[in-house]
Amino acid sequence: MVDLKEDFNKANDLLTEGKLDESLKIFQDLYDKDYEKTDVLYNMINIYLQKQDFRNAGKHCDLYLQINPDDLQILSIKCSCLINIKKYNDGLDLTDKMLDLDPTNVQAYLMKLSIYESLNQVDEGTQLIENIKNNDKDTFSQLETICNAMFNEEDNPINHFSNNDLKLSNNEVNSFLYDLIRYDDENDEIKSILNMVSSDITNNNLDMGLSALDEILYKYPNNIPSLLFKSAILVNLNNYDDALENVNKVLALTKTDSSVWGMRGIVQLDLKNYNNAQRSFKKAIDLDDSIVEFWRYYAYSMIYSNKFDKVLEINEKALKLFPDNEDLKEDHEKILDELEKIDMDSFNKENMVFM
Repeated sequence: MVDLKEDFNKANDLLTEGKLDESLKIFQDLYDKDYEKTDVLYNMINIYLQKQDFRNAGKHCDLYLQINPDDLQILSIKCSCLINIKKYNDGLDLTDKMLDLDPTNVQAYLMKLSIYESLNQVDEGTQLIENIKNNDKDTFSQLETICNAMFNEEDNPINHFSNNDLKLSNNEVNSFLYDLIRYDDENDEIKSILNMVSSDITNNNLDMGLSALDEILYKYPNNIPSLLFKSAILVNLNNYDDALENVNKVLALTKTDSSVWGMRGIVQLDLKNYNNAQRSFKKAIDLDDSIVEFWRYYAYSMIYSNKFDKVLEINEKALKLFPDNEDLKEDHEKILDELEKIDMDSFNKENMVFM
């Protein structure tokens, strides 16, 4: 046992020196020998986190939680690992467990908001903030203080769920992706498979649709409609990084299709790359200003950056092109209502310069 304690101390020293692999090897040996399992597991979790190996960190959290199932610190680390590997629903379940154990746990609320933000579940995030604000002002104050310290204004999760009367749901935006794809000019083989993909999407068989698209892309790797369909499905499966990669493949093939730039903007919205989304929508509109949705999404992308003067500017420009569009009219009223609530001393609407 003395030798094992010496090994434990040696592993800790190696960890302190940043020799992660050497330290991990000793801790693994100690774990296999049942030596101080919780302490050993805690250090192994720490090593995997430093290596940004979130899957293994999460697995070792599970081993730790088999011993101490209500350890809030390890539950929090496990939840963070789930968020990093995009297992958002499992993460939400874990935040619920944390809040059952401690209803005032600010870290659990912060991670729950982060997940809602990643999924762009605006209603759920807004409701959560309202519940905390109304039912536990002290916890909300702590949450607000932490968010203000950790995030800039644009990335603050509390701000993300503000001004929601102006925001479109991600379901509304993402469903429009499919409307952008045209494949009438493709050969009969591709059209036949893409018709099946469309049917799979209608029936919410997205995995089947992806399999069919992979079949096409194996034979026709540069087929633009197939790449766009794949991007749209990946977005609706919350796999935004791969979706963006597919859209960028299309842009490498053609840079003059406004629909592709618009799709890129939508994916960037989902990724919370708001400045890039703004550039993509601007490019789409420059190429073709006849798609009203791109105007709305362009304005929408400005809201998260709190660029309310730009939101109104874009909306009014769009209304000049589409004076009878009811969605734009409704957006206009909401924007004006929101501007009345905001201190806009530096904003002079009468001197506004349009795009």
